[in-house]
Amino acid sequence: MEILGEIFTRWRDHNEALGLASDYDRFLGQLPEDVVNVIAVECLFGEMLNGGFDVYFSNSGGHTIGDAIRGMIAMGLAEYAEIAREALAVMGDKFVMDRAERCDRMYADTPGYGSTDIFDHLDDRFYDLEAADSKYSATIEEYAVNALRRYQN
Repeated sequence: MEILGEIFTRWRDHNEALGLASDYDRFLGQLPEDVVNVIAVECLFGEMLNGGFDVYFSNSGGHTIGDAIRGMIAMGLAEYAEIAREALAVMGDKFVMDRAERCDRMYADTPGYGSTDIFDHLDDRFYDLEAADSKYSATIEEYAVNALRRYQN
């Protein structure tokens, strides 16, 4: 996925400063929507493959969920988008952009960090889909190639 590397190389210099949702919105607000889609989808897939929705939502990139859902739909990954929508619904009616507040809300009723299983069924569906779908990576890559071409022109 060389093209994704190029997009992330351009973004990486700003990534460390993007822990706050407002910084993320300000920076990515300057980019074309399709480039934002690539960044958000890759963030979600990376965190999912690193531990699931609890990892995704408890890390700073968790506030990219709206962009990730939009991006997956734009990429034709509707089944993944539906699972992500369901995970977002688990977070409650009013999604919290602040990382610390999200973690407090996610783990409020659990005795220790990470002991919650509120996302397990969605994680399992995501992993089952990912295991059965050999084309998702190529789909993201193709979308990223086209996004970067438009971004460069």
